[in-house]
Amino acid sequence: MLFCDACDKGYHMNCHLPPLTEKPTGKWMCQACLVEDIEIQRNLAKLDGEMAETSHLPITPSVSPLPSTECLKTGMSVIRADPEQTQMPDASVWSINDVVGYLSSVGFSEQAVNFREEEIDGQSLLLMKRNDILTGLGLKLGPALKIHNIIKKLQFKTF
Repeated sequence: MLFCDACDKGYHMNCHLPPLTEKPTGKWMCQACLVEDIEIQRNLAKLDGEMAETSHLPITPSVSPLPSTECLKTGMSVIRADPEQTQMPDASVWSINDVVGYLSSVGFSEQAVNFREEEIDGQSLLLMKRNDILTGLGLKLGPALKIHNIIKKLQFKTF
C-alpha cells in the first residue's frame, strides 16, 4: 500500500493509474497530486510571464516589481513563489501582510483572508501542520490541501 505524501490517500500499486511496477523510494505523490502540482506551476509561470510582459524590471521570487493596487493601498509587499520551485522565499521573517500577499500571488486570495483574520505571520505559517490548515481555518477541503502543499514547500526550504 502506498500513501501519497501530498494528499494522504492510499493506493495499491496495481490500482493506481497508471499502475506502478516498482515501489517508489522517498517521497511519492499520486497522479492526481502531480497533475495538480503541475497546474499550479503553470499558473505561476503564466503569471510571471504576464508580469514580464508588462514590466522591464526583473522578476524576483521575493518581492513583485509591480504590486497590485490593493497592495499599494495597504502598503503591503507582494512575495511571489519561483515557478520552478528551485528557490522558495524565506517565510520566517514575513509579516501577516506578507503571508496574505504570498497566498494571493499563488492564487488563493479568497483563502488568504482567513490567514489575516487568524493573524498568521511567517513564523506561525512555518509551524502549521496539515490538521491546522484543514480544520483550524474554516477553508474548503480542496483549497486547504493545495495551500498545505505550498506551505510544506516553504517549510522544507526553511529547514
